[in-house]
Amino acid sequence: MKKRRWKKMTALSLLFIFFSSNHIPAELLPQDNPDETQEENEIEIEEPKNLYALSACLMDADSGRILFGKEEDVRRANASTTKIMTLIVTLEHADLNNVVTFSDYAASQPDVQLNGASGEQFLLKDLCFSLMLESHNDSAVAIAEHVAGSVEAFAGLMNEKAAELGCMDTYFITPNGLDKEDENGFHGTTAADLARIMSYCINESPMKETFLEITQTPSYSFSNIEGTRNYSCNNHNRFLTIMDGAISGKTGLRAMPDTVMWEHCGGMTVPMWWHFWAAAGQTIRTINGQIQNS
Repeated sequence: MKKRRWKKMTALSLLFIFFSSNHIPAELLPQDNPDETQEENEIEIEEPKNLYALSACLMDADSGRILFGKEEDVRRANASTTKIMTLIVTLEHADLNNVVTFSDYAASQPDVQLNGASGEQFLLKDLCFSLMLESHNDSAVAIAEHVAGSVEAFAGLMNEKAAELGCMDTYFITPNGLDKEDENGFHGTTAADLARIMSYCINESPMKETFLEITQTPSYSFSNIEGTRNYSCNNHNRFLTIMDGAISGKTGLRAMPDTVMWEHCGGMTVPMWWHFWAAAGQTIRTINGQIQNS
């Protein structure tokens, strides 16, 4: 069991929200007393018994301090949660009114796809909704090629932003999160780094309002530039509707059982980030009691 010690006064409100949100019993917390010693002002929290995740991170959004972690610094393949960084880099580097043309490479990406044809054109804004609501892999590549000229150059922008945010255990190779490895390592991040990235997207980025607008949208419809094909996207982030206080997030799935789930949640006056890595379907069932694996 991994244990952490935190100052009582700054952590209690978040810890209570975290445990109660997951139907995990919270230990009885002592009342604030300015005369208590530093040791008495600290509380010890053990790993929740029904936390199935391989990695987890609970972050205080105000301070960026990690309040709870379980292998939060272990890099793992993070699937489509990659698109959180893809979106914020795009928003900060390009005009959403730009026209994007699908290349042969973009059109060849595996499912999940928008199924854009080579040479087909779209507004960048529309592809951003495709990217985040339906998690389309071909849209991610088309966006990356438009913004930076190539997938490799766009990955460079992603890694620059990650370094800027202090994400030292993160390495991006693809804009869609498909597994890939090169001479510098494998594509992946940690629960703690992903929390830092999401915190920036919602709290600090100059494009935070647009980020929230896109990730909170329940459904979105658009057409290609020529108007010959129509598309509809639905938001697959179930926490937005099943959990009070959820304000943004991105799901990610891999073919193997180590499913990835990312969610940003708000509670009381201070928002928090929590990340369930592996067995995310079990986590959903624990929270909702009815939702099956997604």
